[in-house]
Amino acid sequence: MEAGFDRAQYDFGALMENTGRPADAEQWYRRAAESGRPLAVAALAVRLCEAGKPREAEPWLRRASDAGSMVNLGLLLGGTGRVPEAEQWLRRVAESGETGAMGPLGSLLFELGRWHGAEPWLRRAGDAGDAGDATSMADMGHLLFHSGHEAAAEQWYIRAAAAGDATAAKLLGGRLFRGPEGSRGAAGAPAHPADRPTPPRPNPGGGAPPSRGESSSDLRRPPRPGLRGVGRGPAVVVRVDGPLRRCEPRHVGRA
Repeated sequence: MEAGFDRAQYDFGALMENTGRPADAEQWYRRAAESGRPLAVAALAVRLCEAGKPREAEPWLRRASDAGSMVNLGLLLGGTGRVPEAEQWLRRVAESGETGAMGPLGSLLFELGRWHGAEPWLRRAGDAGDAGDATSMADMGHLLFHSGHEAAAEQWYIRAAAAGDATAAKLLGGRLFRGPEGSRGAAGAPAHPADRPTPPRPNPGGGAPPSRGESSSDLRRPPRPGLRGVGRGPAVVVRVDGPLRRCEPRHVGRA
């Protein structure tokens, strides 16, 4: 093949993607990926995930070597029920210092009820960069709220809402932290408790956060609806000629 032709195929796929022609983008990404273009391998995997084809995406994610694809693989594995392997991939990237993996790892651990392990990763992800990770900020708020630290939780919800997290905005707008007279403050109960929204909780049985002495089997809980990780399709994280970026999946189903 003529040198540089695979780059042209990738570029043409990106053009199709940016002009709203995803099927054509997939075709051109595939041609470039089959020629061994690393960027095309990652882009094809993302396109397949967004098209609801996680089975096809998985082998391409395993071929890719960039941090974004490793995170995507972890999220795909978690979204299809292979939690131990998902944790391995996410932890591998997070421990290398890639902040884009820290939030997904923290959210996964939180959804499994492993709150003590989740907190440092969520905190680091939420504090990363100028805006941080809105989902991690919201999950940090959920963790603190259910641990009894409502004042601290409120601050994380405020940050998450400002960064665009809809769940945090709903909780704040629903007077989660408003007292009987409408004043703000975690200590005051709302005038109508039945109207107060409840933060998502990974432990539907209630009770305090698990202690450090519990076994891993005791720490596994059903996933929360509406948050990334176990029980939903993978969020998409990809490195394409630049920093790690995240976009929400469209029509991503179970494998």
